[in-house]
Amino acid sequence: MDARDSRRAELRAAGMAVRAAGTTAALDLTDTLALLPGLTTYVQHHVPADDPGSHWRRMLATVRARELPTAAKLRQLSHRTEASLLASHPAPDRRHDWLSRQPREYPRVTLDEAETEQINLELRPYGRELRNRLESQQPI
Repeated sequence: MDARDSRRAELRAAGMAVRAAGTTAALDLTDTLALLPGLTTYVQHHVPADDPGSHWRRMLATVRARELPTAAKLRQLSHRTEASLLASHPAPDRRHDWLSRQPREYPRVTLDEAETEQINLELRPYGRELRNRLESQQPI
């Protein structure tokens, strides 16, 4: 599969995300992708050992909300810095543009509080493992 085919596959995946989570959530995700380089600096091992994932999610949601006004500029920058004939993923700006031109859809999959908590419980061991690796400087 060449890079162009990979990008097409990524756009099909983005379309599937729209059908599952709705247009608003998919567009929010592209904003998060544009903010991601700055967000990753907040994932550190200096968090409670019992449930680091919950701590990181709260912290990242706060930072994301604070930085969201810059997302459009970062998306536009990604169009210039991440776009390449050899790239396997479309730049966040291109993905956002493509999603914006698709028919608007509402979420088909939603979670209630109990389902969300169950997923968080299932993810907890992975958050602990990531925290431990960060603490010991092991490669992730």
